[in-house]
Amino acid sequence: MIDDRITDKEESGRHITLVCLNHPELNWSTKNIGSSLPDGRIGFSRSLFFLSSGLECDCKPSMLRLHPKYSTLESVPT
Repeated sequence: MIDDRITDKEESGRHITLVCLNHPELNWSTKNIGSSLPDGRIGFSRSLFFLSSGLECDCKPSMLRLHPKYSTLESVPT
């Protein structure tokens, strides 16, 4: 089976949190569908939802990375 998730730390289709490399205090949410690239970039073309208060940064979407909180979580089977 092909794993079409950005991260294996959450079930496919569930919302996950992303942060900007330049502004790690800002958070976005997207469904865990797509892939992550070897350099950490998120490979997807779906809706992003801004979760933080205030204004979004002007950085390119390629600056978004998986929130660091996922590094301590166990993998979820497909």
